[in-house]
Amino acid sequence: MNAFFQKVENKSNSKILKFIRVFMVIGMTFFLFMAIFNHLDLYYLMWVFLLVAVLSLIDIIVSLINKADKKVVLLEIGYALIWIFILLLYVLI
Repeated sequence: MNAFFQKVENKSNSKILKFIRVFMVIGMTFFLFMAIFNHLDLYYLMWVFLLVAVLSLIDIIVSLINKADKKVVLLEIGYALIWIFILLLYVLI
């Protein structure tokens, strides 16, 4: 059963981090709707990629504050690097 499911411990976020996360999700939703309404304008999608990368970096910080397992921290660093790489490819191309 451990092949498909991983035991996840609850991350205790501070109120400020929860506010930032909610604010960024609202921003991503706004930019996604703006991209759709402006005939899939790629400028707005760049902002969505940027916000997802920043959210991944916030997850890394929360994991380090909570002293999570090294495997979890490395996995979150990997996710953040993937989003940053996608953002850089998008901006440079």
